[in-house]
Amino acid sequence: MKAKISFRIENDILNCFVTGDRASTSVLDYWQQLINKCHQENIHQVQLTLALRGKFNPIDAIECYQSIIEMLKPAGLKIAAVDLNHLSASDTQVSCNMAASQGIDVSFFESEGEAKDWLTNSRNGGTDNIEKSA
Repeated sequence: MKAKISFRIENDILNCFVTGDRASTSVLDYWQQLINKCHQENIHQVQLTLALRGKFNPIDAIECYQSIIEMLKPAGLKIAAVDLNHLSASDTQVSCNMAASQGIDVSFFESEGEAKDWLTNSRNGGTDNIEKSA
């Protein structure tokens, strides 16, 4: 089943919830939808919650992550990512680390509450001192 993305705006944060199968073509598609929605709504903070089935093989994952990073570089978004699939959460965390090392403002969190707190804290001028998941 192709990935489906739903959006909700709450307190100037775009909440995205993605379900379906983890496939590189649908992943790139939902990232483009997310970026377009942010531009359309003039929103720069995103809470991304993934509930995707499956896992990439390592070669496909790196290629997919690099494509996503190239899409995100000009977008200027702050992204808090959560992966609800415990089998792929470590892959999502690796992709967040790769993106952060290339200048994307992204962090991985184990819960939606932690992600929301991080975005809210930074929006309110906080010091971003909320402890992130290792």
